[in-house]
Amino acid sequence: MLIPIEFLQVVLIRWASLTIRLLANMVAGHIMLVVFIGLTHGLLFSGSWLVAVSPFAGALAIGIYGFEIFVAAPQAFIFTILAAVYIQMATSDEH
Repeated sequence: MLIPIEFLQVVLIRWASLTIRLLANMVAGHIMLVVFIGLTHGLLFSGSWLVAVSPFAGALAIGIYGFEIFVAAPQAFIFTILAAVYIQMATSDEH
């Protein structure tokens, strides 16, 4: 009974969890960038007093870009460590 569950865990579930985690972090950062760059664009072409606020939205977009780079390093480290642990667990002899 446990053999199919363990097989699915080793072959599919662990790798899917790594992939979904990495994809979700990348997509979230990109969506935040698109929102703030779109906000900057919308404020610049609004034709009202809100044009004065657009540099702040642009600065937020640059700040979020820096934050996305900051988050990428720990995510790459965690992805690498978890992949190595999963490979080690899949290839080791059970006790």
